[in-house]
Amino acid sequence: MWPLYFLFNKILNVDGGEEDVDAVEGEGSFCELSGAASGGKRPNATLALSHFVNVPHIKQLHYWDCGLACVLMALNTLGISNCSIPTLADLCCTTSIWTVDLAYLLQKFSVTFSYYTV
Repeated sequence: MWPLYFLFNKILNVDGGEEDVDAVEGEGSFCELSGAASGGKRPNATLALSHFVNVPHIKQLHYWDCGLACVLMALNTLGISNCSIPTLADLCCTTSIWTVDLAYLLQKFSVTFSYYTV
């Protein structure tokens, strides 16, 4: 699993320079944001070192239930362990599960999250 600061650096890096990767992999305590957020120039904003969370792995039961498995992993990490993939599928009330359905599932379990779409 990639550290969160590495993902932010990759996502926001427009020019793809190797110097950003070196800054992330160094032993410093902060990583600078780069790329799109600053028009290609490095801003003064910094991110703290990432925080790793041990997430229990849940295998998919079918080829189509990857989102349900992800929601179940998040719920188990938060200490909600009284459901399963079939239970979550039943709560969706549909046979075609989309990202918004996963957001509704998280909302049903009172999980705080942010949902962004275009």
